Amino acid sequence: MSGAPEARRQRATLAILAITQIASWGSLYYSITILGPALAREFHWSGALVYGAYSWSLIVSGLAATPAGALLDRLGGRAVMGAGSLAAAAGMALLAGTTSLAMYLLAWTMLGLAMALTLYEAAFATLNRDFGAASRRLISTLTLFGGFASTVFWPLTLHLEALLGWRGTCLAYAAMHVLLCLPLHLCLGGRHSAAAPAPASGTTAATDLELRQAVRHPAFWKLALAFAVNALIFSALAVHLIPLLRQLGYGAALAVTLAALIGPAQVAGRIAERLWFQDAPPQHIGRLAFAALPLGLLTMLLLARQQWAAGLFCLLLGAATAC
Repeated sequence: MSGAPEARRQRATLAILAITQIASWGSLYYSITILGPALAREFHWSGALVYGAYSWSLIVSGLAATPAGALLDRLGGRAVMGAGSLAAAAGMALLAGTTSLAMYLLAWTMLGLAMALTLYEAAFATLNRDFGAASRRLISTLTLFGGFASTVFWPLTLHLEALLGWRGTCLAYAAMHVLLCLPLHLCLGGRHSAAAPAPASGTTAATDLELRQAVRHPAFWKLALAFAVNALIFSALAVHLIPLLRQLGYGAALAVTLAALIGPAQVAGRIAERLWFQDAPPQHIGRLAFAALPLGLLTMLLLARQQWAAGLFCLLLGAATAC
């Protein structure tokens, strides 16, 4: 395949995934922060129950990740991410029609499956499958777009919830997955490109051997634990940040504006890494990223009612997840 057509195909794929990642992260991952309080009031459910079902969806997503990856290798992004858009629409429709706890849990189970089929892991696997070695640059660029999901969807969800209610907002997002994300995902490549041939059985065996060697190394488990704890803290804070800011006396619009700083901070951190820290040892970057989160938490703990401190906390929270 000549260079120009391949470059155009890369740009087209990146544009598709940039749009669908923002839409998928924004609706599946971030919207519960805005919709949760209204849902809890209607059903008189505790916050632990409302957000616990969301946590269950993250578990479902993790459990579904391995089979989703196998399907992506076999079928490609068109089929798998397209199916994810349908699952996301079905889950949002179920959430909009919730009348019982069982239905609410079923909705989040469907949404967890949709996360496994549509979010970063699926997008990265699609790029790697279709473009091979060139996927590293594309993946790095895609994360810049994905960082704006909360910045776009927290204000959008707040506006839609005020206009349509939480049920109407869920229906609007279900329609978005059918009318926007599904057609875009169906435009993805459905087979291996010439630039990224299917791996041979020997390559697969070598990869399995490397994995077995990695899991025997103590550093693997230390990194896994560090990333897991960091992701746990970020997920918890992302869900509860806006309600927390509201409890501290910030108005709804200001709370959303402050929280939306996370996205630009993520993007700025990723750009800084690419421009100035590309050749730095990974452990140095990791130390900086992991240090930002406790520093932000300390700032919030001591000076939470100061608007500048709340903004700084949001910036540090975003920077902590940028690398």
